[in-house]
Amino acid sequence: MSYLVARFQRWHLEHLRSGAVEEQTYTHDPEMLRAMEQSPNTWTAVADGLPIASGGTLELWPGRHLAWAVLGDQARKNILAVSRTALEVVGRARGRIECTVRSDFVPGQQWAKLLGFRVESPCLEAFGPQGENHIGFVRINKEA
Repeated sequence: MSYLVARFQRWHLEHLRSGAVEEQTYTHDPEMLRAMEQSPNTWTAVADGLPIASGGTLELWPGRHLAWAVLGDQARKNILAVSRTALEVVGRARGRIECTVRSDFVPGQQWAKLLGFRVESPCLEAFGPQGENHIGFVRINKEA
């Protein structure tokens, strides 16, 4: 199986949605999709020519970033490579990097911790689009 990392493009999400581990509402917003494509710190993992995971960081302002990821079913077979890529990408951002994970999505919580995030807000009540609770994670990358 061949694995490579490519620049994120919005069509990658269309492919991933069919087998996404967790659907992200923001991936339907055209303005957000444009920001994701234009961000210098976004990526897609490609295995055998097809997207298996996409993610990155969006700079909200200097020193504050939002991390995001969408993993398809095929990402599980390549989770070590996908995780290495995600670690590298998250490591590029300087300052505060935030992400949230649904409180009932334990694999996502474990992955956030693996990527160096720590729980900052144990319960973001009614945070999601359907009123679901999330857990707020943060990672602080010092200046190089």
